[in-house]
Amino acid sequence: MPHLLRRLALLSVLPLMLHAGEPPAQPMLRLETGGHTAPIMAIAVNGSGNLLATASNDKTLRLWDTGTGELVATLRPPQSGGWEGELRACAFSPDGATLAVGGYAGRGWDGADSVYLFDVASRALSGRIQGLPGTVLNLAYARDGRLAISMYASGIQVVRPDGRLAFQDRSYPTCLGADFDPAGRLVTSCVDGFVRLYDAGGSLLAKVQTRGRPQTVRFSPDGASVAVGFADAPRVELRSALDLALRATPNAFRANHNLPAVAWSADGATLYAAGMNQSKGERFVRAWSRSGLGAWTESAAGRNTVLALAALPDGRLAWAGSDADWGILDGVSGSGKRAVFLEMNLNLDPSGTRVSFAYERGGKHIATFDASTQDLVAGLSGGLHGPRTSAPGVAVADWSQRTTPLSSRKQPPTLNGRALAMEPNDGRSLSLAVAPREGFLLGTDHYLYSFDAQGERRWFKAVPGAAWAVNLSEDGALGAAALDDGTIRWYDMTLGRELLAFFPPMRPRPGGLRI
Repeated sequence: MPHLLRRLALLSVLPLMLHAGEPPAQPMLRLETGGHTAPIMAIAVNGSGNLLATASNDKTLRLWDTGTGELVATLRPPQSGGWEGELRACAFSPDGATLAVGGYAGRGWDGADSVYLFDVASRALSGRIQGLPGTVLNLAYARDGRLAISMYASGIQVVRPDGRLAFQDRSYPTCLGADFDPAGRLVTSCVDGFVRLYDAGGSLLAKVQTRGRPQTVRFSPDGASVAVGFADAPRVELRSALDLALRATPNAFRANHNLPAVAWSADGATLYAAGMNQSKGERFVRAWSRSGLGAWTESAAGRNTVLALAALPDGRLAWAGSDADWGILDGVSGSGKRAVFLEMNLNLDPSGTRVSFAYERGGKHIATFDASTQDLVAGLSGGLHGPRTSAPGVAVADWSQRTTPLSSRKQPPTLNGRALAMEPNDGRSLSLAVAPREGFLLGTDHYLYSFDAQGERRWFKAVPGAAWAVNLSEDGALGAAALDDGTIRWYDMTLGRELLAFFPPMRPRPGGLRI
């Protein structure tokens, strides 16, 4: 193992010491890939249409030039290990000077959530709205500068530009979406199946039960209609903005799974919807003419689920997806520049120094890296083994939760029927490697865990991206993990100390590449 330390630069992250009321002060080492490395949960466009903001689970907020697709800036709100710092929502203020962002923001040190406010010109954090009772899931600005904050298990709050509370409604559970019309009225969607309409002062004007779980709600530009997208069905509804009465259900024939994201074109003539819809393996955005009442067409968008849509003033439509990618229909696009590990095992040689991985989804474009010689070659090298996931007396159950939605927190895996000790702010269990008689390494959305053969936790370590694949050397002394940030990292299995990290640079030519 010493030669590994000599031949590759070490990346170490110091433990974070959290104090009540303040974020971590110590720096955290993170790769800058030029793009997102985790699902993009929300997008927003400024008033002039020249800037697109993307908020991601990778704990970054990025600004893009909508004309060229070039990255303008990367903003990093306060964060720590686990969920803290993952972003779910963003919105530009009406004048475009402020960018509000929310998600898992501040609970780790404040005991309550926050909305962070960035100054767009300086890219600096200029303030925050504190003391929120729930995780922020959606943000929407009114023309007068009020901000609607949709929260997990805490309904809706609307705050004035000075940060004071304008009104709130906590009579219902998780609020998934919200939008203002030109007159300042507010519409919300909720997991209880209801869509609610409020006047500008916060009085409830209408409340209707839908057939499903409404997620995104959007007023038409003229304020006459409300479009509703659903998280649990390929369904879109058009409702009256006066009383939320159902006006029409646009034809969603041939769509499948769900259509949670909806948007209107700038002139209101076209209604868009997208989600986990696909046709022959391709993802698409559906567009209906005549303000949702006419015929539909489809446009390809993304490699996986489309999570958010936003209209540009010039008539174009922006989308963002779960594969860390985004784009503008008939325009530019962008994605994270990294290897993709979520659909393959991590193969190691017995010593743990040679590793194979894939540059694309589905295990395409395999390459092999030798940490001892620094050689990176195309193709799968011989003598490598995948992770062992069981051994006599070691039966880990429910460890693969890859298909579980990101928003769901599963029960922990078990060893021989006994629940394993996991951190309370962790997510899904994703990967496993067992060393007979020695124990096992478990990877999750936020951590790596080492357990002995009896299921006692030896150590755990926060990681900068979901641990999609793990493996162990033959003697169990060295562990490797393929993370969602595009890195492969090696660990001393005795103490959990990170020994080295490898960020695959470019796809190698058949002859190989020495780095």
